[in-house]
Amino acid sequence: MLLAAAQEGADTFEAFINSPPWFWTESGNSRGHDLPLVNNLKKQHIDEFAAFCADVVQHFSKEYGIHFCSLSPFNEPSSPAWCLKMGNRQEGCYFSTRRAHKVLRALAQQPALQANNTQLVAFEQFCLCDTLSDLNHTPRDLWTQVDRINLHTYTSKHFLPSVVRPYTVWQDNALWRKRVRKLAQKHDKKLWISEFGSGRGAFALAKQVIRDIAQLRPSAWVYWQAVEAPGVGWGLLEAPLE
Repeated sequence: MLLAAAQEGADTFEAFINSPPWFWTESGNSRGHDLPLVNNLKKQHIDEFAAFCADVVQHFSKEYGIHFCSLSPFNEPSSPAWCLKMGNRQEGCYFSTRRAHKVLRALAQQPALQANNTQLVAFEQFCLCDTLSDLNHTPRDLWTQVDRINLHTYTSKHFLPSVVRPYTVWQDNALWRKRVRKLAQKHDKKLWISEFGSGRGAFALAKQVIRDIAQLRPSAWVYWQAVEAPGVGWGLLEAPLE
């Protein structure tokens, strides 16, 4: 699929990782730790994980001529969902703020990423509240090493319709959006809305796109899944995948 997209003229590619390989995790499983909100990447494997990410990027460049312009090493790293006891079936990994910073520093030292001119991206959080927390706790040295801020603009209402409104307002509101935008501007970092998906119809999606662009002013807005199997609800288009 990636090679076909390149052949059709796609020219912007980003590598992203849902989880480190299972053999570097505490649980031995790439779907998360046994408990919620517990680091699953073993700290003694941080450097190996960083080298692995850089090697994959370099492999695609050498073998297929695919240049990944950026690398995003996390996916919603503050989420409690990456927990085996909660029945999670998707690859995912919780990273504490400190563990995430160590991973980013290790990646910033990878010669393969520098040689490939691949930008380092963070933090790929689930909602505005989590993104703002990350930006507020980013030390000065990391601001110089991270090239772009990726964020998702979900709230829990997209997955749990019965969730109470005050909680979703805390996750995403105009004040958080303004602060995220201002922090990115202060440190001269572009924003990408790197993931959003909704099965709520075209009108709700259009409202989300307009709100995100008007309030956050991202340089890119990316829908999560272009094509999905019928009835799943994530894809812009539905088609049999078999």
